[in-house]
Amino acid sequence: MELLVKSIALKSPLYTSVHLIIILASAILGFLAYKRNPNNPNNRSFLMLNLSLAVFVAVTYLSNLDLLSISTQIFINRLTFSIGFILVIVFFNFCLIFPEKETKKSFVYQLLIIACLGLAAFAAFFDWMAVEKVVSGLVTFRPRYPGIFRLFFYVYALFAFWGIGILYQKIRKLKGKERTRVQYVFLATLLYIIYIFSTNLIPAYFGRRFFIGHTALGAIVFVGLISYAVIKHRLMDIKLVLLRSLAYLTMLGSLAGAFIFFVYYLKVYYQQFVDPDIVFVLASFIAAFGFQPLRRLAEKTTDNLFFRSNYDFNEALSKLSAVLNHGVVVSKLTDDLLGELKAILKAQNGLFILSKDENKFLYCLAKNSKSVTIEELEREEDIIKLREAGLEVVVNIPDDDKCYGVLALGPKQSGESYSTRDLRLLEIIAPQITMAIKTAKSQEELIEKVIEERQRINQDAHDRIYNRLGAMAKLSEAAAAQSKDKELFEQLDSGLRQTVVDLQKIVNKDTATIKTNGKLASSLKKICQQHQKDYNQAVKYSFKASNMLNLDDMAWDIECILQECLNNAGKHSGAKKIRVNLAQNNGNLVLEVADNGKGIHNLDISNLPQEHLGINGIIDRVAKFQGIVDINSNNDGTKILVSIPLG
Repeated sequence: MELLVKSIALKSPLYTSVHLIIILASAILGFLAYKRNPNNPNNRSFLMLNLSLAVFVAVTYLSNLDLLSISTQIFINRLTFSIGFILVIVFFNFCLIFPEKETKKSFVYQLLIIACLGLAAFAAFFDWMAVEKVVSGLVTFRPRYPGIFRLFFYVYALFAFWGIGILYQKIRKLKGKERTRVQYVFLATLLYIIYIFSTNLIPAYFGRRFFIGHTALGAIVFVGLISYAVIKHRLMDIKLVLLRSLAYLTMLGSLAGAFIFFVYYLKVYYQQFVDPDIVFVLASFIAAFGFQPLRRLAEKTTDNLFFRSNYDFNEALSKLSAVLNHGVVVSKLTDDLLGELKAILKAQNGLFILSKDENKFLYCLAKNSKSVTIEELEREEDIIKLREAGLEVVVNIPDDDKCYGVLALGPKQSGESYSTRDLRLLEIIAPQITMAIKTAKSQEELIEKVIEERQRINQDAHDRIYNRLGAMAKLSEAAAAQSKDKELFEQLDSGLRQTVVDLQKIVNKDTATIKTNGKLASSLKKICQQHQKDYNQAVKYSFKASNMLNLDDMAWDIECILQECLNNAGKHSGAKKIRVNLAQNNGNLVLEVADNGKGIHNLDISNLPQEHLGINGIIDRVAKFQGIVDINSNNDGTKILVSIPLG
């Protein structure tokens, strides 16, 4: 162990640092892709490729340590060739899978893989490498059996360039962003393969010394291009996860460094004046309260470096708040808000889901987190569904600890992924959206109630006031013609008094609380008798029921329906006789009003003009109780049948 440490110390810091960066970067890229979606064959093969590269780089670094024993150095050098076989196998498998996810592998391919694995074991444990010379602890090697090395060379070349050829064929077939991603993978692997062959395999093939110690350095090109493709072109869809991880690691490193420096500085320079426990507590306090500011600073830095942040955060927040504060109608509020969000974030599309039944999939995605992007999804089916919907980010619109609704946005016009700052903006306004939508809904309900109340007053006034006033007008005409008829004036007086009573009920909204005390039938009978007096039309009223009807919740409406039917017959039909039947039939209240007048021509109750206020009023009143209306009118008269379910 001591010799290993001394050997590493003899290497230049740059040489060691580059190898360490390659190892860590490869491992991080692989694990992030795997963590994002463990079930995706692409992600699994990408993990295996990067882990194999990390191990290969680590072993090649160890192979160039000078102070180890010659036998150890020989074994490590053989191990580099063995790991090299694993690397080309994994690379070839990745080329077959990426980016289609599914590829059938033939029996011949499986035999080749088995043969290659056998060569890997042979390269590690068979004594095929000899010492060429030893100079100041530096050992150089040559193949003991050139034929074996040539076999190794051919197998490396077969799998490496075969994989490159597969990627090239896929590039020719693909289009758009997918093509660009594969191009970067193709370029990264081609450059690294050329580097390995030119620095190590080709010289050894012609009998020159190995150059294993610097073989791994070329991997910095591979890691660099792959990282660029991840950040710029969203390779493997791990850009946001990668940058969040970098920001988090930077923050932890800065926090740990500041903590250690602070404790060490105070301990060294102020240990005579300050208790060490106080120093530790103070440093812990600073670390705890500095966590969030450092996190925001790290996220902001990575956003500025790797995203096109072309909007002012506070200004964007003010614009969105202004939209939310002026929303009165929910549909207009959501449309205006989506328009503002698309303008700020340059999103192609977006939508609101305010009910779980509208889109259960998006609702389930959003309910367990503040926001989720397509790059953070693990299940392949979820990724496919979100892509098919043309969406990339889903935001939970919260209501306390529940999901009130969902805001979903599509891809950015630039092709960039959503940054941490974008998601923070959406998460900040999400609770405000909840309040704004609730307020708008309350205002809509209030407006609807006002409209309903106006319609109620208008309808009730039409059914009970206007019609009776019309009847009173006729009575007054008759009274004027027969001024000595005391009965006419008594009817006129009674009618006017009843009109005043009904008007008070309508205006004070007492119509919904009328108590019939089980005497609806008799109340309707009185209306029929009054109509007969007012219009001089014979009204025959009949009632058939097993018991007295107590229908306080619908009494006023039933009275208004009958009143309107009789008024229509009195004013327009020219009928001499009217028949009114009230009955209970199969759990329904059935009211039938028929006259022998001239009928109504071209009547279609499914498409009545607004001027038919009376008939429209009948239909609306019946609809309140889930009832049905049937009107049959011809030259022999009109029959109106109303059926309302009881209970």
